[in-house]
Amino acid sequence: MIYGARRHGRHRANLPQHSVQRVWKMLGRKNYTQEEFDHGKATIKKQLAAYKKLAGAIAGGTTDKKLRSELKDFEGFFFNNLTLVLDRYYVHRLRTLTSKNRTPLNEVG
Repeated sequence: MIYGARRHGRHRANLPQHSVQRVWKMLGRKNYTQEEFDHGKATIKKQLAAYKKLAGAIAGGTTDKKLRSELKDFEGFFFNNLTLVLDRYYVHRLRTLTSKNRTPLNEVG
């Protein structure tokens, strides 16, 4: 985060120290490089591949209903987490590109 100081639109250098108000500003982005997109996509693909390998091993190697049930329960948590992971790569995107009421959930929906 970057912070600046202001008081009635005047620059900090012109003000006594006790009258300076800190204002926190968050930088937003509207442009991402192809490398950033590729990295995010590759990371998600690796996690999906690991999940598919695990699910395949369970499906092909056991008849344990409890284990299959646990995998099914885990699946929802795992994919929700992937959504949050993907959002973190682009957390500072400007909302003018995605509209005001967009969230990670309705952006992927």
